[in-house]
Amino acid sequence: TLPGRLEPLGDPPRLFLDGAHNPAAIHAVLDALADYGVCVAVWSPATGHDAGEALSALTSRMPTVVACPMPHARALLADQVRSLAQALGAQFAESVPDAIADALRLSPSNPVLVTGSFYLLAPAKEAAHALWDPSVGSPSEGARTSPRAYAREDERLCEPR
Repeated sequence: TLPGRLEPLGDPPRLFLDGAHNPAAIHAVLDALADYGVCVAVWSPATGHDAGEALSALTSRMPTVVACPMPHARALLADQVRSLAQALGAQFAESVPDAIADALRLSPSNPVLVTGSFYLLAPAKEAAHALWDPSVGSPSEGARTSPRAYAREDERLCEPR
């Protein structure tokens, strides 16, 4: 796989990282992950794209989205991310580490999608590594597993909006 395109993090994957930043790419990622039980996403946009359309595409298919600002010069400002989150039914976290922690708490058994910008992926990896529970194994790049390996304990999160 290409780094930043359906990139699994963890063994089995607890996060899938994808730099999708427009509605078509977001729909393609969600289609590809349909069998993995992903019901929670972390999203942060860069400027230069229609963030509202991208978040709308994500919230239309993902029951729980945690939006956050990211530490990058091209990142959308925190107030703008917060406003979009409120308008489109997403939760808001103050930082990437907070968003990753919130998402992993909300989805303890199934993987979480991290998307919205390629600039988000490096801080998301750092946050995941900092939060990782050593008792469940450490994240490993390129890990693979079958979608059937995931418990359906988080199915309540997957119910349509």
